[in-house]
Amino acid sequence: MKLYFHPKSPYCQKVLIAFYEKALNFEPIMVDLSDPQARAVYCKVINPLGKLPMLIRDDGWVVPESSIIVEYVEGHYPQAPNLIPNERDPSRQSRFYDRLGDQYLIEPANALRSLADGDARDAVVARIHAALGLFEKETSHRDYLVLGRFTQADIAPAVGLRHLQRRGIDLSPHPRLSAYVDRMWARPAWQRVAHEAWGA
Repeated sequence: MKLYFHPKSPYCQKVLIAFYEKALNFEPIMVDLSDPQARAVYCKVINPLGKLPMLIRDDGWVVPESSIIVEYVEGHYPQAPNLIPNERDPSRQSRFYDRLGDQYLIEPANALRSLADGDARDAVVARIHAALGLFEKETSHRDYLVLGRFTQADIAPAVGLRHLQRRGIDLSPHPRLSAYVDRMWARPAWQRVAHEAWGA
């Protein structure tokens, strides 16, 4: 299977973490969508919407969108770690935290890249701090967000939090959250992602 991605994209990092945690074999194909020529080819041949990541199976079946790819990986490669719990309520909770991470951490982190100082940026930062308060509360009494172990629930939030840090958002007022982020990014799969993205 082929994974079209860019190492610095937080959504691609979500998928890479799932692949690396499960030690899956795949063909990585890096795409730089900031390059007009590369973008034009990618949109024409692979994905007309111009979005990453995109997984294409050996039989040509296409699996788009980071969360859907993670669910596909869990469904077809059930080896440890089990990213989506089998139990109904923990499974729902895992998907809930994934959505929170996407919408309230990753998307605002991406928005900060293009916003200069002003009301629009201030509104995004206020939204971020509200989310940080929520996640500080959620991590104040547990090391992981669901079932006391690493699951899909931890991927999007921790990826988003690292990107917020790289955008200058200070997590030190949220000590439990800071520890949570450091704990996630100390995992070998995450270290590999960080090295590929930032040389860290």
